[in-house]
Amino acid sequence: PGAPARPTQIVRRCLARRSILGIDTDGPGFQKILMKPELGEGVTWARGHYDSIHGRIASDWKREGTAFTWSVTVPPNTTATVHVPATKSAEVTEGGKAVANVEGITPLRSGDGRAVFLLSAGTYRFASTIPAAQPLDALRPIALPLVRFRSRLFRGSSRRGARSAPPDPIGRRISE
Repeated sequence: PGAPARPTQIVRRCLARRSILGIDTDGPGFQKILMKPELGEGVTWARGHYDSIHGRIASDWKREGTAFTWSVTVPPNTTATVHVPATKSAEVTEGGKAVANVEGITPLRSGDGRAVFLLSAGTYRFASTIPAAQPLDALRPIALPLVRFRSRLFRGSSRRGARSAPPDPIGRRISE
């Protein structure tokens, strides 16, 4: 019913899905999913989804101080590797239970302020504590390039007039 998406809208949606929501593919056709949200400074929650050919992939996370909650939906016939902000996998709970006691979750490793798990299809609700060794200021460089990239796109389209297409990140023109 609406007008087709402009290239800048597509780029913004893709960047938000990959960085803020943490939804990315780890193989062709989202058969294997990678979920690793970037907790940039000033961002306290994010909610969204991606409709893949296998079904809806959803990510809904919230940060209150050092408390972190994350609801994840993995569609049927797929697996997801999720990176939960935590020092050790033993510190992460799913639905109030230790992840070791939950069917469909396989702990893989811990490190760099993240506990990594392999999930089978289903909906999971994780809770953890953001590691004190990983201050939010250390995450700021992850969020700033996204803002800088967006402003460059908007600035380019407004300077050149309404009929002109904005430049892409490499400097070439994007046709509409």
